[in-house]
Amino acid sequence: MIDLGTEIEKLKNRIHEKKQKVKELENKMIFESKSKIDELIKLESIIKEKDTKLEERQEKIMKLKQDIEKFKIESDEKNKKIDELGKIKDEKESEISSLKDKIDRLTEEIENKDKIITSQKEEINNIKQDMDKVIDEIKENYEKKINEIKEEYKKIIEDTKSEVEKELNTSKAKYEEELNKIKSELKEKIEDLEKRNKELEDKLKGVISNIDNIKIFNDRQDLIKHINEIIKDAKIRLMLVFPKLEDMKDIDLEDLDNNIAINLATNIDLKNSDHTNFLRKLQKKYNINIRNKDPDELWCIKKDGDSLIIGTILENGRFFGFYSNDRNIVNLFSGIVSDATLRAKRVVI
Repeated sequence: MIDLGTEIEKLKNRIHEKKQKVKELENKMIFESKSKIDELIKLESIIKEKDTKLEERQEKIMKLKQDIEKFKIESDEKNKKIDELGKIKDEKESEISSLKDKIDRLTEEIENKDKIITSQKEEINNIKQDMDKVIDEIKENYEKKINEIKEEYKKIIEDTKSEVEKELNTSKAKYEEELNKIKSELKEKIEDLEKRNKELEDKLKGVISNIDNIKIFNDRQDLIKHINEIIKDAKIRLMLVFPKLEDMKDIDLEDLDNNIAINLATNIDLKNSDHTNFLRKLQKKYNINIRNKDPDELWCIKKDGDSLIIGTILENGRFFGFYSNDRNIVNLFSGIVSDATLRAKRVVI
């Protein structure tokens, strides 16, 4: 009789064994699956790398194709240029050949001309020798003739000199007598003119000295002294005209009010550092407008429109100047001051 419990137990054991085997199979399958998955992942990665490399290669191939096309175009252009250069070369070779022919012809002509020149040189040398002989003969004859002429000329000069000396001795006495007479007459006339001139000057001084509000100056120092006197009384405006800037150093502006407007016109050398430094000092200290004028001998000072000094060098070399505070005289001569100032060029230091 079969033992059911034993059979069941056996069945359980078999089932358990089957389960163990199934589990082992599952584990084995899982392990193999994981291995396969890892291999697949690796394969995918390899495939991706291959694809990337393939794309890069395709890009390189495309670029190479483009470069090949570009090279073909450039090659075609170069071939065209080579063909053109070939044509030019053929033309140049033809020209060179033609030039060679010309050179050969010219060389032949030159050789022929050299022969002609050589023969002409011989003829010229012969002619030169003949000319030298003729020239030597002419020189010899010329020297003889010159010596003859010199002898004749010397004789004529000696004869003429003797006659002239006699004539001069006679004329000299007459000339000296006439000259002394003329000198004496001139001296008398000059003395008479100087006397009359002195009388006229004295009369003029007398007339001017009798006019009110006028003063005459006969020298530069007297004029400068009076300029310094009237400058001290200036209140509004001064117009100063001097022959040259160095004359300003004799003018005393120390006590002058800084607000007084000064117009200065004089001859200035802008390349002279002494001039420019002196003018800068004036500009710093005073309200001054500076103008550069041509050199002359004119002195003009106008103060506040109420007084005036004018001075200059006369033709005889003497100094002459005058001062006046008479309104009519100031107005009459103001144009000289204004003209001298306006003709000068303004200067900025």
